[in-house]
Amino acid sequence: MELLLSYVGELWIFEQWSFRWLASIADYFGVGFSAIVNVVAVVPLTEFNQPIPSPSGGGGIGIGRGAAILPDIPTRVMLKGKAYPDSQLTVLKDGQKLLTAQSDSQANFEITISSLVSGVYTFGVWGEDKQKRRSLTFSFTTNVPYGITTAISGIILPPTIDLSKNSLQRGEVLNLLGYSAPQSEVAVHINSPIEIIKKTQAAVDGTWFYNFNTNVLSDGLHSAKVKSTVADGSDSIFSQSMSFSVGQAELPACLNKADINKDKRVNLIDLSILLYNWGLPKNTAADLNCDNRINLKDFSILLYWWTG
Repeated sequence: MELLLSYVGELWIFEQWSFRWLASIADYFGVGFSAIVNVVAVVPLTEFNQPIPSPSGGGGIGIGRGAAILPDIPTRVMLKGKAYPDSQLTVLKDGQKLLTAQSDSQANFEITISSLVSGVYTFGVWGEDKQKRRSLTFSFTTNVPYGITTAISGIILPPTIDLSKNSLQRGEVLNLLGYSAPQSEVAVHINSPIEIIKKTQAAVDGTWFYNFNTNVLSDGLHSAKVKSTVADGSDSIFSQSMSFSVGQAELPACLNKADINKDKRVNLIDLSILLYNWGLPKNTAADLNCDNRINLKDFSILLYWWTG
């Protein structure tokens, strides 16, 4: 059987030709049927195959300027943005690890995902700095049309974050540190009854550091998270939230943990454990927010830390 696409006309749009075809199906002896089907493909003019003569024997529609074969044009997604200098990046497609890449010395990255079919995909990118701290995943969902390179630019990975201590006495200095895009502004958010926001600047090598005096905090549990602003004014999403205690308060063991089975990954195995414990937990490690219930709140925390 052969699928013949008969050329009807064209329209010039954004430096590309939009071609319209009519399709017919016939066997090699010309016996078959014709179906009027509109097929629209946007292809670069340089990649359009020249029309070829229709086979004799009938069965084709036989209109327009002959038959042509729809060109095989790559369907791709290109990701552009900033991470940390010389950092390793992991790309996810629909929650599964797809490939790894590396940013350059200025923290820029450009990743091309090829061999796609048209459809809707959810992509994610996360980075790992030179101290093996990993960022949260920057995720987005997009429709990928056939024969088009879909460019997603302006991706700013959130800074990595670490704390010098998890438990302090009031008045002690808490050191917060991590990596960000070089010379970006890093906003440190301390979550207390009244949120405290401090700012610092990342160095040329991407490292950032802030000394926070806990004298302004009350005794109890607190948390810190950061986000960055690069030179063009673009903001990242927030980093993960890191918890710490001031005074005699004890830090609950379950906080900051979504790796339920302790394999240094947050993936389908952890999701399976969480779902098995849904409701009243049989395994307290699956209670990610320490409320003695396994519900959508725990599910959201697990997705927040997802690595694939």
